[in-house]
Amino acid sequence: MNTVFPESDRMRVDASMHGASRSRDPDAVDMRALLGQFLRRWKLILGLSALAAYTAYFLVSLLPFSYTATTKILLDPSRAQFLTGIEVLENREPSQQVINGEIAILTSNLLLQDVIETVGRERILALVPELKELPQETLMDGLVWAVRERLTVWAENESYVIVMSFSSHDPQLTMDL
Repeated sequence: MNTVFPESDRMRVDASMHGASRSRDPDAVDMRALLGQFLRRWKLILGLSALAAYTAYFLVSLLPFSYTATTKILLDPSRAQFLTGIEVLENREPSQQVINGEIAILTSNLLLQDVIETVGRERILALVPELKELPQETLMDGLVWAVRERLTVWAENESYVIVMSFSSHDPQLTMDL
């Protein structure tokens, strides 16, 4: 099997066989040339980096602050025992249906209306000022919608823990709700 190599390949093979200097790898990185390029353009590189950092800082500073308060509620998984003259044993172990029922109660309109009345309608109106234009008959529905939109309630994985989270731009209102 005689193979004819092109002239460029013959030179590479011959040089490697004779132990002479190897040809230059076209994929190699010349660190000296790269450092030289950086040193020649260091002002441009540093200036563009500073400009990008300042632009990012300016844009982030325009964003409004958002505060989030989170609480966890543990449903008691132990079995409640009530003993009277006639022994009665109640077994209400929390199941997924019980947990879902508790979540439904926590997000119900009636409970949210009570919370809004306790915290104060004016404070909730500060979240959504356009609700001030609503008639009094539908104002509470709008306030409940505004609270529910910022409220998240979920059950943690495979546990009896319910997590409630509320977000708004007012830190005191967020904490109170």
